[in-house]
Amino acid sequence: PLAESLAKPLERSMDLTLTLAGDFVEELLRGYSQRWFQDLVHQCARDCDYDRGLFLDRLQHIAFEVQKPILENWGFDGDAQGLYDMTSILQEHSRGGASTGGSPAWLRQ
Repeated sequence: PLAESLAKPLERSMDLTLTLAGDFVEELLRGYSQRWFQDLVHQCARDCDYDRGLFLDRLQHIAFEVQKPILENWGFDGDAQGLYDMTSILQEHSRGGASTGGSPAWLRQ
């Protein structure tokens, strides 16, 4: 599902307010904190023989197991488009867009 975006450039199709983006990040953090996910991440590191590049490449696919249901629950597509939207929104808010006066508190914590 992640590689399908290579055929055509993606454009952002969703948006979240700063407050909702903070709530979204909190839900992702809860997902990433689950024991089964942590176990998968540790196993992946071992399987990659702690090679950083290989680990980060594989981690994208492991993280998607947590991200997909959260994306869909929030109305995003559960595919490369949803990942693109999520990443774009979080990057925008983390840069502290012109109207926010800096990075949000949820990002600084």
